[in-house]
Amino acid sequence: MVFTIILSVLAGWAARPLQAQVVELLLRVMDEDHMPDRDGQAVAAFALVMMLAALVLEFAGGSASPLLVLVGGFLGYFQAELREALLSRRR
Repeated sequence: MVFTIILSVLAGWAARPLQAQVVELLLRVMDEDHMPDRDGQAVAAFALVMMLAALVLEFAGGSASPLLVLVGGFLGYFQAELREALLSRRR
């Protein structure tokens, strides 16, 4: 369970830095006319890293909860915004 949380948070955190590589991958597979917009590209990057995390968890032999993987991914993806919101509340 702890491995699931750590891996999914790391995967969510990695989605933004890997977005450019995901777009390059999509360009190899799709025409530019069919490319998603900027928000769609962010969703595609998030989905790809979360699928990779799910595959790692599956091969590790654990019984990872899909909900836990998704929540961890969201925490990792929005960690900067969440941290800023928590810090601004304390002020």
